[in-house]
Amino acid sequence: MQGAVRAAVDVGSGSTKLVVARLAQKAGGLAIDEVLLHRETEVLLAHALESSTSKAEGGETATAAGEGEIGAVALQECRDALQEYKKAALDLGAPNLEGVGTAVFRLAKDGPAFLDALREQDDINVRLISQAEEGKLGWATACAVTGMSPSEEAAKDLVCWDSGGGSFQLSWNQGSQLFKGPMGTSTVTAALVRLQGREFSSAVSPNPVQASHVDGLRDFIRKTLEPLDKGDCPIGSETSRVVAIGGDTCAFNIARLAIGSDAAPHVVQREALDAAIGRHLNLDDEALIGLGYTRALQPSMVVSKLVLVSTVMEIFNVKAFEYCPSTGSCLGVLLSQAAAA
Repeated sequence: MQGAVRAAVDVGSGSTKLVVARLAQKAGGLAIDEVLLHRETEVLLAHALESSTSKAEGGETATAAGEGEIGAVALQECRDALQEYKKAALDLGAPNLEGVGTAVFRLAKDGPAFLDALREQDDINVRLISQAEEGKLGWATACAVTGMSPSEEAAKDLVCWDSGGGSFQLSWNQGSQLFKGPMGTSTVTAALVRLQGREFSSAVSPNPVQASHVDGLRDFIRKTLEPLDKGDCPIGSETSRVVAIGGDTCAFNIARLAIGSDAAPHVVQREALDAAIGRHLNLDDEALIGLGYTRALQPSMVVSKLVLVSTVMEIFNVKAFEYCPSTGSCLGVLLSQAAAA
């Protein structure tokens, strides 16, 4: 495995990600020696799923397992991205393209059949995983991006926070323990639009968002999360190192931009984040673009992402977290696949 080139994809609810890397055997075990390529393509699968089951009132999420479909258009976008990724990976010496599919494929009626078609027709093996496995891969990715070996003493205090379009995970104790958040950025954006009394679709923006909308969205998030068993999650402990992972469009990077953190380490304080939410109210998409949230950063989802992060911090009594950029959980997927080979 020393020097081997491997490729992994993380096909998420809001984007499709690729990492091609060279692996190395190090003292703490198998590790990433060099990242040769990383890509992330916006494919709003969870938006498409939410749109297929949209309800225009109450702010409640309409999507339960098997209720809706992603649809042919969004799935073709995803397939096109994966076919491009496969060519790039093979050109760099990877023997194949493998990876994982996450929340949206667990929920959508047409999700499993799409993954079957990828494997049978395109020779791209994207395995549908549970939310528990998502948590393990996220925790492994958090170790990789911080340069930490999973076996070292400091890893015992690491809590990984991974949030996508359809769900979020808090994982700790080497990824073996998990809080499963049943909502993500597409979920809360759809809820925000419905709270405004409108029908959600990928073309609808909730902006400009008013303070009353933020209050309603916080109540929706609390109502969903507070009854759930949080186990012994140590994320609010002063001894925990809370590392949030994700790419340019993830909620944590948007939080970083909102508070104006330009230099690493990117530490996001809840107090600063709440103040930033206030500065983002009553602004339409164009005004947010003027603040630096380009089209690629999804200005229509900026406020809902900030409110989701802030409200989870409130519920779990998290004062601050460190944002570490990553290409989804691709690094964790790579290491997991290599270890199993």
